[in-house]
Amino acid sequence: MGRQTTFFYRGTSLGKTKTLGIGGSFDLQKDYKSYSGDLYWEQPVHGGDGITLQVDYQTLDGDVFLPGLAKEKNTLAEVGYYLHAARLQPYLQYAKNDFDNPARADEQRTQVGLAFFFGGHNQNLRLGYTDLDKKGSPKRNQYLVQYQVYQF
Repeated sequence: MGRQTTFFYRGTSLGKTKTLGIGGSFDLQKDYKSYSGDLYWEQPVHGGDGITLQVDYQTLDGDVFLPGLAKEKNTLAEVGYYLHAARLQPYLQYAKNDFDNPARADEQRTQVGLAFFFGGHNQNLRLGYTDLDKKGSPKRNQYLVQYQVYQF
């Protein structure tokens, strides 16, 4: 298993490291509650390619202590496959916000995309298309172009 030794969440080891991470948390303050759990799995395959999977779940309830923080459940799941020869990672992501308060609209987002790690983690480009479905609103689409630069 490979451990993460850097400050930032890696997201992928670019097909180099086998990793399994399981996390959980809770926060209770007066009438406020938050519980969450996550799973991250990465498996190198085919001599340099890699499969990544991430699943996160969280519940929040501000109750009377933080009334502006609605009672909600948040879910995120993402799967990707890194192709080392091309330095590309196609991915699929699903996210959902489910509110108990009918005044707050539930929302689902499904994104399909492609990340190009031409400079590894120091420089990469991400292109994505997202389908946004917010309850009570017309469906919308979002296009993502993200260039990331990270220097130590």
